[in-house]
Amino acid sequence: MNVEGSNFNDKIKKIATSYKIELNILLKFYKFYKKIKKFELSKLFLLKCRKFGFMPAFISNSTNKIIDSFKELDYINKKVNLTITNFHFKLLNLYIDGIVKKIQKFKRSFNDLESKVKEKIPNDIFKTLLNIFGENVEKIYSKICSRHSDKFDKLKIQFFSDNNIKLNDKWLINLTNLNIPLEVRWLLSLGKNFAVPTQIKNNDLFHIIADVESIL
Repeated sequence: MNVEGSNFNDKIKKIATSYKIELNILLKFYKFYKKIKKFELSKLFLLKCRKFGFMPAFISNSTNKIIDSFKELDYINKKVNLTITNFHFKLLNLYIDGIVKKIQKFKRSFNDLESKVKEKIPNDIFKTLLNIFGENVEKIYSKICSRHSDKFDKLKIQFFSDNNIKLNDKWLINLTNLNIPLEVRWLLSLGKNFAVPTQIKNNDLFHIIADVESIL
């Protein structure tokens, strides 16, 4: 069956009519498909924030008033900031867990509908249906990915500003056409005397030297 050359709704209606399946079932099937993709993107964004130690604005903004009320009390302010930072990450973890549970919930609903739809239409048409879903959500989620990227860049810049981290452009000069991420440029611009401290007591120095030499 040819479903090319028409918009999303027309393609879905054509499949529903051709195989005598209720349009509402296909639209509900698409709704679960879209929600799963949306929550998966949100999960990836939040996991990336957690990995880099950045706090999404919707969490940090929720406690701004508490922080402001302690600004004049330096000693207490430090303790409050530490407590709230830990609290923020606990909230972030809970939020990520909540998204994972929502994804699981929608996947169960999606799988239930999937079996019903597969009973009504051939496998090749089912694959076509999923391709139609994918093409439609791609336009939506490319915008979401772009927004997430912008949000992450803002969080990164804010983190650098809050921690007084400055980029030394004199030390590192990019002579290529490649876009080097800000955090990589900052790390590389720290200079030849920079080293990362370690508290691991069982480091085998000789093996580390050998590994570095083999890489070089």
